[in-house]
Amino acid sequence: MKKRGLSGFLFFIFAAMFFIAAPSWAVDSGTGPRNASGTYTWDSGTLTIDTTASDFICDGLFVGTEIITGVTITTDTMTWPYDTWTRSPAGAANDPVGVWTMSDIATGNSWALTIAGDGTFSLAANIIQCSQQEEEENPRAWSNHWSTGYYVPLGYKDPGQTAISVSVTGPGITDSLSLAYDENWGGWNSWILENTPFLGATSPTGLPYTYTFSITDGTGTWTAPSTVSYVVEPFATGLAPTGTISVNPAFAWAEVSGGYTYGVELHDNSGATIWSVYDLTTPSIAYPGSPALTEGMTYNYDVVVRDAYGNESFAQASFIYQTTPTPLYVVWQDDTLTPGNMDIFMKKSTDGGLTWVWQQISNNAGNSQLPVLAVDNTNAVYVAWQDNTLGNNDIFMKKSTDNGLTWVWQQISNNAGNSQLPVLAVD
Repeated sequence: MKKRGLSGFLFFIFAAMFFIAAPSWAVDSGTGPRNASGTYTWDSGTLTIDTTASDFICDGLFVGTEIITGVTITTDTMTWPYDTWTRSPAGAANDPVGVWTMSDIATGNSWALTIAGDGTFSLAANIIQCSQQEEEENPRAWSNHWSTGYYVPLGYKDPGQTAISVSVTGPGITDSLSLAYDENWGGWNSWILENTPFLGATSPTGLPYTYTFSITDGTGTWTAPSTVSYVVEPFATGLAPTGTISVNPAFAWAEVSGGYTYGVELHDNSGATIWSVYDLTTPSIAYPGSPALTEGMTYNYDVVVRDAYGNESFAQASFIYQTTPTPLYVVWQDDTLTPGNMDIFMKKSTDGGLTWVWQQISNNAGNSQLPVLAVDNTNAVYVAWQDNTLGNNDIFMKKSTDNGLTWVWQQISNNAGNSQLPVLAVD
């Protein structure tokens, strides 16, 4: 593995369905003053950086989470794998707070990292030359392997939107594919409009595949090739958690042999990515608890397996976050209290059925029979039944919006004939 420019960072951006790995986009537009900011946590040798804003193209931080392990801090130096920062003025050992600087003699690049005591950081840099170590081309094509098949995301970094249009030809594309500009990603890509080329459900043959980008800007149109040489075949397996959980998730999966790194992307039920982390070398990571998960929501997540060339596979799973057990309700008709006169009764359990609380729903002079029960997505409880208290059979209902503590009664039918066999349906 070649040494990375500003190697403590692996730079990742997640956009729409596809995961974009970009340690360095080595292009002229990446030079000049660059800035990034976000939050961090420090835990005795592990520095976790959550970047929320960045205009870096190379040799800096991109939006995403980076976990840097094996960090040592003295009064005036902070050492990461391959990188050493200097602090001035000096501070406390094993405390990252301060202003840290670093420079690269080979490229002339320099960085100033300000780590504040309130959990925030800012990174300012002057990029003279994008590092020639492990450069990634711009524009770029790479492979994604999902359960549905193999795709080739296409991207051209252009944070200033200097291009007027970008189109691509190559395998999986009929004629030519026009890319769209994605402000969040800072460039043109195929996934913003969900038109990433599809190579098929089975592993592509005949690699490498070459994609030709045609980029039109104020100076004219120029072309650049990008080659996809590999795909990541294995998926992560044994994903956890699944089912219903009552605490923040601890993500885990079976290790995949082959020198891959891992990532986790967590999505809410709208599909929005609420948290992501990459560059993991071990098959587990605990969710930090922010943003807070929503009670009762189903969350989907991807475990990403990534090779050294930025190609990925995505395994998917889901869980329900429920800190309190979902109430259980049982409803029935019974004439125990008044033999020969049926009434409606209910029991409720809030501990998974270990204990129950009894409740009488109807207490009429006539017969209350054939109860049905439903709970909607707001946890409102409905009980309906047929009842001949008023003469002929009619349909009655009670509704509770406080998990059965109080009820509102309602007569649903009032006909000359018999109304029977109620059915409940909720949305």
